[in-house]
Amino acid sequence: MVLLIAPLCACNGITQIESYRICGDCADSGVAETTADGSEVDAVDAAVSAESACAERAKQLCALLSRCSPIDLSANYASEAACRDRVRKVCLFSLAAPGTTLTPAAVLTCAQVVGAGSCEDLINGVRPDACRRKPGPRPNGTKCGYDEQCASVFCEVPGGVRCGTCTAAPKPGESCKSSRCDISEVCAGGKCVKGAGAGEACSATLPCAYPNACAADDTCKPLRREGEACVLSGDTPCDTHFGLFCPADALRCTKVKIVAVGEPCGLGTSEMRVCAGLGACGGAGKCVARLADDTGTCSGGVAEGTCLTGATCVSSTSRCELVDGSLCK
Repeated sequence: MVLLIAPLCACNGITQIESYRICGDCADSGVAETTADGSEVDAVDAAVSAESACAERAKQLCALLSRCSPIDLSANYASEAACRDRVRKVCLFSLAAPGTTLTPAAVLTCAQVVGAGSCEDLINGVRPDACRRKPGPRPNGTKCGYDEQCASVFCEVPGGVRCGTCTAAPKPGESCKSSRCDISEVCAGGKCVKGAGAGEACSATLPCAYPNACAADDTCKPLRREGEACVLSGDTPCDTHFGLFCPADALRCTKVKIVAVGEPCGLGTSEMRVCAGLGACGGAGKCVARLADDTGTCSGGVAEGTCLTGATCVSSTSRCELVDGSLCK
């Protein structure tokens, strides 16, 4: 599942992480604008506000997600409008992280390219050249909230904590048992690997890149589409990114049902019911409401204490929080 990001105010040395606070116009102040690490902002960055850049990123990314993986959009955000709001908030936090090399202009340029991207690139985590990240100032071993704060451009954030640690990204073939893989790789058999292409050999430790899956003859073949015959296991499955599953009583790829909080959820013999983005499937087989940021008591791994997409259940506070890079010092 896909997935998905305070403004950087340079006027008076204000840096607000993850809640995007917008500066006033500094053009005639006579003071050079600076990023959180003190470096000067160029004229292009100064002309692009964090709010407008993140709004465009949210618009383009959520539209692409709606086109390429509607089930991910529904299950994570419920609607395209909710997706745009959430992605915008996370984007603003990432721009406000102290020392980040990410700028509003870079976000805007990347967004414009992403909007015209392919579904295969989105799902396989292929990053366009216009979206390449720049190394940050923090060496390995220091705290971080976002990749662009790190010289390695890789911030490893374990579950249940606010801040991670700058570290070297695992290379293909290296262990991922205690680390995530880079965006274009997957963790299979305890190692980071790149997905195999159409017609290539595959296995449990070498999965296929989208839109293929490992078939019964151990080669990568296209995922099954709606209405096609399917089997419950042992061959290419239905395309889950388009919300398809294989019902035991029909054995033909069928769309899942998106259901609201309070409705029954889960897998049956003839249908699969998936909770929309504001809900999670609870132990009683019904969708329960996810917790809003900084409210309630969350509990990692338990549906009744599930955070909204993009937030982390911080174990020290039992609160759902968006990553605030200003706290990672």
